[in-house]
Amino acid sequence: MIRGPALAGAFLLAMSGCAPSPSPPNVLLITLDTTRADRIGCYGYDAAETSTLDALAEGGVRFANAHAQVPLTLPSHVGMLTGTYPRSNGIQVNGSSRVDDRIPVLAAKLRENGYRTGAFVSSFVLDATFGLERGFDVYDDRMGTADPSARFEAERPADGVVDAALEWLDTESEQPFFAWVHFYDPHSPFAPPAEYRARFDDPYDGEIAFVDDQLTRLIDWLDERNQRADTLIIVAGDHGESFGEHDEPDHGLYVYDTTILVPLIVSWPTHVSAGHVADETVQLVDLYPTILELSGAGKESKTAGVSLTPLLRGKTDTTRMAYGESRYGQVGYGWAPLRFVAQGPYKYIEAPEPELYDRRNDPDELENVIERNPDVARDLRERLLRIEKRWKPHTAEATDLDSDALAKLQSLGYVGAGSATSDDLYRDTDALRDPKAMIEVFREHSRAVSLIKRGQNAEAATLLERLASMSPESIDLYENLGWAYLSLGRHHDAQLAYEKSLTNLPEHSERLWGLGEALRRQNKLNDAIRVYELALEKRPRFGEVHLGLTLAYSALGRWEQALEHARLHVEINPGSLLAHRNLLQAAKSLRLFDDARTAIDGILALDPQNLEAHEARWQSHLAFGQRDEAIASLRESLVAVPGDWSLTCSLAWILAVNARPGDAAAQEAVRLATAAVEANPEHPRSLDTLAVAYAAVGSFDEAVEAARQALQRADSERLRQRIQQRLALFEQGRPLRE
Repeated sequence: MIRGPALAGAFLLAMSGCAPSPSPPNVLLITLDTTRADRIGCYGYDAAETSTLDALAEGGVRFANAHAQVPLTLPSHVGMLTGTYPRSNGIQVNGSSRVDDRIPVLAAKLRENGYRTGAFVSSFVLDATFGLERGFDVYDDRMGTADPSARFEAERPADGVVDAALEWLDTESEQPFFAWVHFYDPHSPFAPPAEYRARFDDPYDGEIAFVDDQLTRLIDWLDERNQRADTLIIVAGDHGESFGEHDEPDHGLYVYDTTILVPLIVSWPTHVSAGHVADETVQLVDLYPTILELSGAGKESKTAGVSLTPLLRGKTDTTRMAYGESRYGQVGYGWAPLRFVAQGPYKYIEAPEPELYDRRNDPDELENVIERNPDVARDLRERLLRIEKRWKPHTAEATDLDSDALAKLQSLGYVGAGSATSDDLYRDTDALRDPKAMIEVFREHSRAVSLIKRGQNAEAATLLERLASMSPESIDLYENLGWAYLSLGRHHDAQLAYEKSLTNLPEHSERLWGLGEALRRQNKLNDAIRVYELALEKRPRFGEVHLGLTLAYSALGRWEQALEHARLHVEINPGSLLAHRNLLQAAKSLRLFDDARTAIDGILALDPQNLEAHEARWQSHLAFGQRDEAIASLRESLVAVPGDWSLTCSLAWILAVNARPGDAAAQEAVRLATAAVEANPEHPRSLDTLAVAYAAVGSFDEAVEAARQALQRADSERLRQRIQQRLALFEQGRPLRE
């Protein structure tokens, strides 16, 4: 085994009553998404079935007052894995930014010190796009399967995550491992496996029990390989969940304990105090320096966290504090940010209407005691301001997600948080409204998005109009309103809504796409093209924008430009049937055989029975004089779509006009044409084809009769003229030749 620095052994020797470790420990970091501490057995919840978590607490240290920095998944995990506050790493909400490569990350530190590193996450919120993959040898963020139809999968269940983690752990190695395993299951919507739904009245409890059972598999793996004693296990919730407390429907907006207090358990047999409950105020950023110290990887001077190692030995420290914030309301709705400092029993929340809670006497934080305790509030506020003065704001690189990624985030319930962060978040916030006064807008916006997902766009539009009048500063509301209008065919209203949504983010590609769609559907084609091009400046590979440009240029008859964007749309979205169909249309208009065949092959790969593609395939061969290839193509098509009367007519026609009397092909043409007439006896095309086939075998009386019937059913003057010309041939005893 590769040895870590001597610091690990020196630290362990210093631990009272603990034997020295000959080498760095394995590190298993388990993070539980959206898990409240008060819904776990060892935290006093009688209805819980969390035997594995309870056993870890019994054999280790359970922290009773652990605080998340942010009540959202990505920023909370960034804090754990970098030891930095959101203001200094720039990640305040899900999905808007990527962790700066200059910020040290735990995995990289451990890898530098001889660890092999693997991460196994279960939600798109933690996709490698957002920067936490740095330092990991393996970053497994696969949510679904390789099946293109599963590309919208946004999460995977606990058993799938553990399967992946165990496969990696089983890889032979002399190195100690650092494994991060993330469980997303307790996140809404709560839908545990059937067995757990049946066992629990509350599906949230079922989700947690399912995760606990899967965690058992990881612990069993350690026991079976005699690695339990050599493994530091840390279990941490990333944030909690509100079930209507303070009128909050879930999490993200507020910083009350329902979403900020999290479970935190540390277990390492013989190296940490067994069965100890630490009441000190701690925070998730403390995990970064703790793991570095216990692994022997050294200390990081620029961390906001404070190592937990003294508390793991049973020491006390009443001076410890926790700091955190929520800018979800600010980023998504234009409301004031919320920041908090907690120390001992008190928690101070900085807001337009500041709050102070004595959680020892008011654990539900129902009574704001700031007026009775002005000195406490003043002291905590000063501490908060000192923290913020020390940790300067940082702007992270914005991530401009494509529509698939945005759909994944929305499927996970995150709305109104798509705006990129910037230094503006930390300036001029005094005049912003208190989120507490706007909770109805927050709740109802979530409902509006649910209505849109269910296709109830008229109801959603009415609701969003009301919300926008209540909170005109919430510019992001207009993006959803624009989509609802588009879906209702109210294209001018959609244009106005999208224009409004762009006032705070003029380069937001998704909103520019929406505006382009609204303009195109009003036939304002040149204006639409201009807006689409602006969207591409921000995101060159935005498939839906290339689709919009394809349609706009096609409507203008500018086929070369339409073809260019159709090609790009196919390249970006090869699973889109519409992309291939548009490419086919442009290629046919420009008579480009190679592009047409590419489009046809793409359509048939996605939809093997697509008649449009089958027809286009044989016609493209015929257009280039490839008669035999056209016939072979039609035969293949009739295998894929057996009995289709239109394809049958086409094959009969080609065989008939290229046959000579007595040819087997002519007889086959009669059989095929007869079958087409039986399938569609009233259609002039089937009768016309039968007439041509009869003439090919020399049956001119039958040809004349069939042609006259076709003439009676012809539905256009042009068709009547053509049938009349053929009828004249048959009356003269002459067949139709190619």
